[in-house]
Amino acid sequence: MKKMLHNHLKNLLYSLLPFLIFCVVGHDQCQATAISLEDKPPFAIVEVLKGQVHFDGKEIKAKEQLLKPGRLTTGHKSFLKIYIQKGGNTTTLGSDSERMLDFEKEKKYTLDKGICFYKTLQPNQNSAKGKVFTSKASLGIRGTEFLLMENPLFNETEIVLFAGQVEMSNLSNPDNKQLILPGQWGGIGGRFGVNVSPPISLNGEQLKYFKEILANWDQ
Repeated sequence: MKKMLHNHLKNLLYSLLPFLIFCVVGHDQCQATAISLEDKPPFAIVEVLKGQVHFDGKEIKAKEQLLKPGRLTTGHKSFLKIYIQKGGNTTTLGSDSERMLDFEKEKKYTLDKGICFYKTLQPNQNSAKGKVFTSKASLGIRGTEFLLMENPLFNETEIVLFAGQVEMSNLSNPDNKQLILPGQWGGIGGRFGVNVSPPISLNGEQLKYFKEILANWDQ
């Protein structure tokens, strides 16, 4: 299992390098914009966009505001980074991915396929709490940073956690849940089985690939 994990994460990193490097765009400017717009309804601001990205079927551009619930889809070799005002976080959606934003719910978002990097900007505030849903799992967020992957081909969800905590629950069996801690890898479905498996702690070599990139995001 650990050998499979090592090879999986290594191959995953190589395929994600352009996406992960792209994620590093300063959120300070976007936060300042959010402060000036705080009297508006819950919204998201498109910080960075590359390639073709659609919101409810309409192509969008960088710096646009998303003021209503809707579905984000990214094209091939396309990426999107948004600042979500209600949750106080940024999320970066990788290429060939889909997710739903629903500002009318209590910070409820979905990842339907692809990959998303989630980063809380205000980890000590209640606004950092919320949930993300995939086809098989709900993820309770408590001020955190994580990489979430939803693979319809293998019918599985997997997560790599960098900071904070995430409670991963089985949508088919709410009693089946696991607390994911920093430096751990977990999942459900496909190669993981029908239940949320106990997370595996990544060793230094495995986690190093991701930590080096995360360090660049703080520069």
